[in-house]
Amino acid sequence: MRPDLGSFCRLDELGLQVVGQRLEPGRAVLACRVVETDEFARWCRRCGCEAAPRDSVTRRLAHEPLGWRPTTLLITIRRYRCTGCGHVWRQDTNDAVLAEGRRVLIEDPHRFDAAVAAPETPGRGTTATSVPRRSSARVR
Repeated sequence: MRPDLGSFCRLDELGLQVVGQRLEPGRAVLACRVVETDEFARWCRRCGCEAAPRDSVTRRLAHEPLGWRPTTLLITIRRYRCTGCGHVWRQDTNDAVLAEGRRVLIEDPHRFDAAVAAPETPGRGTTATSVPRRSSARVR
């Protein structure tokens, strides 16, 4: 397997292929497309006819940072229209979203390392900073 940006960013594990990139001083954007692995994705689930590509939509997903830059995935999702009944649907991206969520939220043992602890409430071993009260006298 030839190393490329998709495997470096672990997008091949998500079923995505990088087709473009834009690096800015404050962020990185990777343009991706869904790799079609389902041979039945172009067949209508309602009537069984083959579909034709209709158009595409884009979705933005946050990804792990590249270097110190926040990284956004700009995913192009193909939409299909059934040639028989006219039903319209999108490519399935559940595998990509679920795999990324599982990796970031569940499988990372250090996911809570940067969590900020809530300060203790006054009266439980800490002293509260006194805040001067406003005068109840009316100003006329």
